[in-house]
Amino acid sequence: MDVSSLACKIKRKRSNERDDACSCKRSLNDLPDAMLKLILSLLKTKCAVRTSVLCKRWQYMWTSLPNLDFNDRERMVQEQGASSEKRKLFMDFVDRVLIFHDAPKIHKFTLSCGASDDMSHMIHIRRWISAAVRLKPQEVNIVIYNARVSDQRLLPYCLFSCEATEVMGLQGDFRLILPSRTCLPHLRILILSGLTFKDHRPLNLLFGGPALEELVMQDCEWEGGKSEVNISAPKLKKLTIEETHELYRPTEHASKSVTISSPEVEIFHYEGGLLKSYHFHCPSSITDATLESHDCLPIEDLHIDHLSEVLTALQSVECLQLGSYFVKALTHASVPVFKNLIRLDLSEDQVDLSSKELEKMLNQCPRLETLTFLGGISTDYCARRLLSSNLTCLSSTLKRISISYFNGNTSELFAVQFLLWKGTCLEKMDIYCYEGGDAPKEIGLFLSACHRSSETCELYVG
Repeated sequence: MDVSSLACKIKRKRSNERDDACSCKRSLNDLPDAMLKLILSLLKTKCAVRTSVLCKRWQYMWTSLPNLDFNDRERMVQEQGASSEKRKLFMDFVDRVLIFHDAPKIHKFTLSCGASDDMSHMIHIRRWISAAVRLKPQEVNIVIYNARVSDQRLLPYCLFSCEATEVMGLQGDFRLILPSRTCLPHLRILILSGLTFKDHRPLNLLFGGPALEELVMQDCEWEGGKSEVNISAPKLKKLTIEETHELYRPTEHASKSVTISSPEVEIFHYEGGLLKSYHFHCPSSITDATLESHDCLPIEDLHIDHLSEVLTALQSVECLQLGSYFVKALTHASVPVFKNLIRLDLSEDQVDLSSKELEKMLNQCPRLETLTFLGGISTDYCARRLLSSNLTCLSSTLKRISISYFNGNTSELFAVQFLLWKGTCLEKMDIYCYEGGDAPKEIGLFLSACHRSSETCELYVG
């Protein structure tokens, strides 16, 4: 190929690319405004605003976006901090968008930014949120970091009287200062993360919302001495509480209590050390529960009475996920009869099949059908202790066993052999090996040759 023909080929290629670009531009311009606005709504707000330079038709298209997303965190992480000049650019951008936005209402408002000691910056944050509330958002997500548990009121009171809001997420290291009265009649989902609660009385009003269906509290602080929080939302279905931060300051929470009086709670997930006392006034509705404590206190520091009260409240559940830490604590705890429990998941760490605590728990589950060892299984090297254990569910109701993080050592293999021997009703056993390669195949061959009391039991090793 000579130089002239190569030049012609490149010229044709560039011409085709220009034609394709023009065709694409014409195709976009041929779309109706409603479709263009839908496309813009899928972009980040910053990118959507930039489309105003494409052509005259697009100049003000962004001013009626249904979703407003202002996120300064990504830039701060990339640049390892925000200079005052860069912060001012972000503030000016948010101001401009909110001033020129002309839609009567929006679907979603998201603000993620850092706080500073500058009072004018805090005023800006409150002003942005107030402007967004006037647009009647259905969903509000606010993340404010580096606030250093500010004594200032970062959130305007109008945020808690927005009748259109159905979903609200608040996250940050600041005090949640609430008005004496809240009015969120359509709020269905409330997620609070990392906040500090200063006064529990207005918080009780927030937790009693007439439409609230899901409440999530993740690592929130509770200031002051004695506090009594009451969760009473009449339509609450799912409650999630994570309190792992409390494990580092156990003495600060002994005088705090949480009362759950919502009559329709079906799902209760808890992670922490049960340092507060939890009281359930309507426990019979809960069908699915989780109790875990990944960063656990020494067993002797656990409030056994708190654990006993929670277990008693959960005695009607059908599915229960119980962390190995709480299994070990069952020695002194009162364990009720779980008359409806058909599935038990044991999580976090390996569970000793020969432990008296596990035997105590399993013998209180007369209808148990599925037993899952999410953190693995083991047994001590005293065969007499395991063989003398009385696990009644193995010979009466248990149909399926699942074991994860299986290494195939002597202790684990002995535990599985015991389950196959005692499981007269077993229909399926699934074993998921920690390592790949040939290990699953070798373990499978060994266990396939072991005695099974249930002739219909299927064994899977993978």
